[in-house]
Amino acid sequence: MTQWPMDPDETLLWQGAPRGDLVFGAEALAGAIPGGLLIAVATGVVVAFGDRLGDLAVPLIGGAVVVGAILTILFPLLDQQARRNTTYALTTKRAFIRQTGLRNRVEQDDTGWVLHDPDKIRLVTGPPDTIYFARRPTSGRKGGVAPPVGFDIGFRRIENGAALYQQMIGVATTNQTAR
Repeated sequence: MTQWPMDPDETLLWQGAPRGDLVFGAEALAGAIPGGLLIAVATGVVVAFGDRLGDLAVPLIGGAVVVGAILTILFPLLDQQARRNTTYALTTKRAFIRQTGLRNRVEQDDTGWVLHDPDKIRLVTGPPDTIYFARRPTSGRKGGVAPPVGFDIGFRRIENGAALYQQMIGVATTNQTAR
């Protein structure tokens, strides 16, 4: 069991981790689009200059397909690795996320996220489920008026999220009345 920096009056209610399966979602588009473009350009070059390329046509297309495939699978593999190195915890006061390994999308936050507003906790049903409970701001553009930017913080791709969601609402409600 992972050790979490809890206060003496704080109790661990739940500890878990995201599912570690390989997912081809929106993140995969970040590599699939340039990979597909690379394959299309290589195919266009071979079609346009095939007679001049001679024996280089097949290696050119083959290399483009290999590099395109690597680009397409790279982001899902990195995401999978990050999820396999992530653990979550819910206490009577806070939610914790700890992520180690190659990629650190969420900074190591030893203070956790205090849950005190039930309206900010939202469940995205799956399966697997995701529960968002905070938003980490990122720097926006300089100058002018820009909408607030950031990314949602939460327990992503977990099993039985509905029960945990109810538990988190209870924690936030208790903390809200204790303020």
